[in-house]
Amino acid sequence: MTWNWSNLDLHDPSHRFLALCYIANLLVWVFRLMQLIIPRPKQLLRHKYTQTGGGTVVLGIHITGGVMEILLGLVAFFLNTDGHLIPLYGTVAACALGLHFPTALIMTPSVYGARRLMRPFYVAASALHAYCAIRLIIDPLNREWLIATLIVLHTYIWVRVFYFLLWRTHTFRGATYTLSVVLAVFFTFGYIPGAGDINLGVIVFAWIFLYCAVEYFILKYVFHTKGVILESNEIALTLYPTLERDDDDKEGQ
Repeated sequence: MTWNWSNLDLHDPSHRFLALCYIANLLVWVFRLMQLIIPRPKQLLRHKYTQTGGGTVVLGIHITGGVMEILLGLVAFFLNTDGHLIPLYGTVAACALGLHFPTALIMTPSVYGARRLMRPFYVAASALHAYCAIRLIIDPLNREWLIATLIVLHTYIWVRVFYFLLWRTHTFRGATYTLSVVLAVFFTFGYIPGAGDINLGVIVFAWIFLYCAVEYFILKYVFHTKGVILESNEIALTLYPTLERDDDDKEGQ
């Protein structure tokens, strides 16, 4: 096995977008580290997942699986394609299916945003990630499915990018996180091979709106829920706490 930089074909749209995903990943984590290094009041991201020992373990497994998938996927992409890559591609898929996917489902009930919309969106995004990983196992030398698996994984990075842009421009402040997730899924969805041929978009969005309708029906007509409880409003989130604190301070002056 030899490392080959020429495996990155910038004339291929999926290769360009994958490169953009890794650049965005790096920039997000550099920015996050800067927020942690600068001695200013901060709020911990995803604090509710670490309030119990079980939540800490689940989040740790989730992050570990994602980091391993990103790093091993990068190595697999630049190694020359031959029979020796089958175990490496399989390891990437195993990180997705064995670590990242199940922990994502466990954390889905506690997502931020408008939960009636976010929960089916998270399930759909996780299912698409698992689908790509399964296809990678079935066809372990098909670089398209390796690229698709990594791109769908990077949806979480684009959520942070869109959240930052929307927050700084004061756009849709009442549902910033919800809109960020929707935009991020749209952004990465098109790079799944054959998504248009099998009407995957129709299937995904049918599931999302069916979930919303069923949950609303059950709450209203089975449990006779009324008022604020029936509504599905934005759950407070701080991805970039110092930005939020700065804006609040300015508004209070």
